[in-house]
Amino acid sequence: MLGEVVLETPRMTLWYFPGERIVRHEMHQYPGRETLEQVLMCGLELMREKGATKWLSDDRAGGALPRSHHEWGQNIWAPQAIAAGWRYWALLPPAEAIGNANMNRLVEVYAAKGVTAQIFREVGSAYRWLCQADAPAQKRSVRSG
Repeated sequence: MLGEVVLETPRMTLWYFPGERIVRHEMHQYPGRETLEQVLMCGLELMREKGATKWLSDDRAGGALPRSHHEWGQNIWAPQAIAAGWRYWALLPPAEAIGNANMNRLVEVYAAKGVTAQIFREVGSAYRWLCQADAPAQKRSVRSG
């Protein structure tokens, strides 16, 4: 899993994986709104320029984000990302948020917008899921007999 570092700040890092067309961000601590918006908008530009359709959000070290951050993401950033082709989202929330009703609601909200989202606890699993997300279904051979 080797990606190109596109943007690195003390609070967040953004990578691009060209072979898989995956954008990945990782929070190293609570990012604050300015850093969060900077990283997400940079990733949005990657989606537009490179045709990326998959995003891996590793928010485990970021803590709970204020409602205003989520509202900005849902109302400003997400519509642009979806228009740019965003279709798959692997989300690693902070441990205290896993299984949380808000996380489940987030998956449902984005599904209604056409983004298939899934929650993970481990980056490797999230990455593998994204790599297989739009792979053509394998045909099974059927033997008659």
